[in-house]
Amino acid sequence: MNKLHKNLYQLPEWVKLTIVILLFLMSYFWILEHNPFSSRIIVSILAFVLANILGMIFRKPRG
Repeated sequence: MNKLHKNLYQLPEWVKLTIVILLFLMSYFWILEHNPFSSRIIVSILAFVLANILGMIFRKPRG
């Protein structure tokens, strides 16, 4: 996981922004297909996964 974090952090900015845009678009369309009021657990898991991926992309790795 640490190696993945370093590789994601070292990507160029345009690649990072493309990944972020694609993640948000995919999650937005996925939420539109499912009623967010009936699947709050799924939406919260999705938000958790997105936060972790964004943290790996933009937060500097330790060491």
